[in-house]
Amino acid sequence: MFYKDYARLAGFCLRTARTSKETNHWVCSREGWHEGKRGEEPNKTGNGSKRCGCPAYVKVKHDKKRGLWYFDHVQQAHNHKLEPPPRMTRYMHAHKNMEEGMCDIFNIMTRNGVPHQAALNVMADLYDGRHMWGLTEKDIKNMKVEKVREERDDDLNMLLQFFRECKENNEHFYWDVDADPKTGVVRNIFWSHASQRAEYRDFRDVITFDTTHKTNSRHMPLAMFVGANNNLKNVTFGQALIGDESTGSFRWLFETFKSCMGGRQPHVILTDEDPAMRQAIKVVFDKTHHRNCRWHILRLWEFELDQLYTQHKDMKLKENLESLINYPLGPMQFEVEWNRLVDECGIAEHPAIKALWEKKGEVDFNLLQGDVLWQNDINTEIGKPEQGAQRWLC
Repeated sequence: MFYKDYARLAGFCLRTARTSKETNHWVCSREGWHEGKRGEEPNKTGNGSKRCGCPAYVKVKHDKKRGLWYFDHVQQAHNHKLEPPPRMTRYMHAHKNMEEGMCDIFNIMTRNGVPHQAALNVMADLYDGRHMWGLTEKDIKNMKVEKVREERDDDLNMLLQFFRECKENNEHFYWDVDADPKTGVVRNIFWSHASQRAEYRDFRDVITFDTTHKTNSRHMPLAMFVGANNNLKNVTFGQALIGDESTGSFRWLFETFKSCMGGRQPHVILTDEDPAMRQAIKVVFDKTHHRNCRWHILRLWEFELDQLYTQHKDMKLKENLESLINYPLGPMQFEVEWNRLVDECGIAEHPAIKALWEKKGEVDFNLLQGDVLWQNDINTEIGKPEQGAQRWLC
């Protein structure tokens, strides 16, 4: 538009005062005064506002007979200093813009995982410096956030439509969504294929629940319910995208999973040490034995254990400790063998060894309790659920 180009060259910003099918009225962005709180006088000191009662404006009207727009009133005089250099006006709100090609290049780099600052440096090289962009770095960051929000909404709609189609094709496909009752924003999503639900009926004795997968671009944890079949191969019973790892989200997810599986609870569930997860499991899976997966526990002490293995290599500490942890023993026999090993190596007071011993009742160290025995091979398979994750990633 002519007047917008004129304003950019002259060094001021426009603001729409009034618009209709017949009339458009634009004023200088510094027109009027900043309105204070109710009951207070308008702010004429300029504190916190650039408005200074500037009288400049332009009004155009539409001539229906000739099909043309014409200037009805024009007031060119301003009561403040103008900033004509293009380098300054390009950063004014009304004149900020980024070429379509620049937007495309920046979005391509963002989608391919190029770090934000690196993308800015590339753009600066391509366009002869950042002062030529017409946008500040904060504007670009806001643009990136808005783009991610749009893509997230599009992805969500496509995913939900895919679930609807799956349900139409197979009535035993199960999915559910947890949305904020006030805003309607989707917080958590769960789904399970018909084949997964059937496998759960056969292999629900021992399952693992894991949220360590964050391979999607939204950085939402992919939660998975995984078990092992008669051939000790991974089978996935269900999966979810969760907005946060809070007790509320976990409780909704576990309730949904239990409902999906006809109210049938697993005999044993293995998880990491997340306290929010533990609290939700205690409420929802009240008939299930809950243990922490030893793979997660041992990983916490990986560095310290490696040092011990090196120091006691001649006593084959690594082989003996792993054999003790992995071999199915009863509680009393496990305690006898544990004390014998740590005493022989003189490591009973080592922090890592003490921590593992203190957690023996919480970790899946092949303990026999009543009718429940979870053995080495099953634990080895489902202790690392990422082995079967790729099949069900969306």
